[in-house]
Amino acid sequence: MDRVALDDVELEYEIRGNGEPVVFVHHGAGVDWFVPLMRVPALADRYRIVHYHRAGYAGSSPSSAPLTFALEAVRFRALAAHLGLTRVHLIGHSASACMALQIALDDAQRVHSLTLLEPALMAVPSPPEVPRAMELYRAGDTPAAVETFLQGTCGPQYRPILTRAVPTAIEQALAAADTFFGQELPALRQWSFGANEARHHAAGAGRPRRDE
Repeated sequence: MDRVALDDVELEYEIRGNGEPVVFVHHGAGVDWFVPLMRVPALADRYRIVHYHRAGYAGSSPSSAPLTFALEAVRFRALAAHLGLTRVHLIGHSASACMALQIALDDAQRVHSLTLLEPALMAVPSPPEVPRAMELYRAGDTPAAVETFLQGTCGPQYRPILTRAVPTAIEQALAAADTFFGQELPALRQWSFGANEARHHAAGAGRPRRDE
């Protein structure tokens, strides 16, 4: 993967294909879950696909500042500017779907389309495994915390399916556990997107262009 130095972090990223840019924003427990899509010829032949690791994940550098979704949006804009991405199709999953909403709120003109996959909604009760995973992490049992979280969010039979698609998925989730449990999940609890933000986003986005 390539690397770019931004104001306070270094991010690693990968680009495949040509055409309109599509940017995948990963969530904390699934750093490379979007990677199989980058290998699909029908996508790479039509789009310029961008996949990057957020600060504190995989080979990107740790962040000296606490993780917030607003800061993730700032770093996304800096990365997009570096890559010359003026209009993107933006895709986020789980907590990163909420980050994608924040990006669209803060930089509406850059977001051509927005795809939100299973956004993490704090108003919706979490599976009981999620708070249990946090308890296990705080108690120092990181492997059990990761296993419990993935079973709760992906189902009890998740492991063979996930590792077939992304062989290093479990190892990556373990390596990123401190960022995920210690920073990302608390940041999700502090984040909000309501009617006022939606109206602000709609006003900032303006009317669609004639060529859209």
